[in-house]
Amino acid sequence: MSKIQANQIQHTANGAAVFTLPSSDGTSGQFLKTNASGTLSFGSGGKILQVVSATNDAYGSVDTTKNTYVGSLSFDCNITPSSTSSLIYVIYDIVLSVEVDGREVTLIPTKTVSGTTSVLSRIGATGGSRTRVGVSQISDSKHSACTLPMTLLDSPSTTSQITYGFYHTLQHGGGWVVRNASFSDSNNSDYARYASTITAMEVAA
Repeated sequence: MSKIQANQIQHTANGAAVFTLPSSDGTSGQFLKTNASGTLSFGSGGKILQVVSATNDAYGSVDTTKNTYVGSLSFDCNITPSSTSSLIYVIYDIVLSVEVDGREVTLIPTKTVSGTTSVLSRIGATGGSRTRVGVSQISDSKHSACTLPMTLLDSPSTTSQITYGFYHTLQHGGGWVVRNASFSDSNNSDYARYASTITAMEVAA
């Protein structure tokens, strides 16, 4: 009979124990745990179970009213958790530009489960009439674009497919918002086209 030597044993208040397994036998990040009655179970807390990434390089544009959530420039990153206890780590890297210099363009993370879309809690706290957003950039020039990076950790508690996307707003006045290009987007080599990505990683809890 082979033996497994634990690197670390942790005891909890209710008499349970967690045995952390060594990396030398390929079980790095995994563990055996007992409950108070001594029953053993296998775990892999913190292990990345799957990674899904969606890249969008399509030009898109929409005319907007200031301080209003708009979702028409979003795209889908779909992931189906293997367990209701899993966490989902989401990485946004979205490129937007605006029509008027000095406007503030923002990103608000969303998820859709079973046809219902909700705003994720990774936005600012309520503060009077202020607009709650996840991240923002001031667009200095309509001849360039802004990259809006954002990360979040979601606890969806489901094994149904989850679609991560985003809303955006334009503050300090309305106007056109463009995805993956500058607003000017002149057809010469001094102007660029970009790609936006959303990546979702399932993490074992």
